[in-house]
Amino acid sequence: MTHLRIKDVKTGKEEEIEANGLFYAVGHQPATQLFKDQLKMDSEGYIITTPGTTETSVEGIFAAGDVQDKKYRQAVTSAGSGCMAALEAEKWLVEQDSEITNGVEAENQAEKSQTNGVVPEYR
Repeated sequence: MTHLRIKDVKTGKEEEIEANGLFYAVGHQPATQLFKDQLKMDSEGYIITTPGTTETSVEGIFAAGDVQDKKYRQAVTSAGSGCMAALEAEKWLVEQDSEITNGVEAENQAEKSQTNGVVPEYR
């Protein structure tokens, strides 16, 4: 890219601007209306998360990317915080499911001993 050609649609005036790159942003309002009155948000509609995490005001709900990041709002930031949210959600689910998991492991060990070492199917 070497330049950008812009046109004022009201006046018809055209202009060339030297540029070696372009970042196109699609809007500046987060798509968070679905969560209004369910999650804590700031005055601009961004979901508030615990600093350094993707945790929201509701246990087990995580927010990532443009819905909680009004400073950067870029795809790479969204991808990174999406990964954070996925890892935090996975950890939360494991913590919630630890009793069930421990029970299944005990059951699997019992089945294994009764089947002469044949590993039962994954549950």
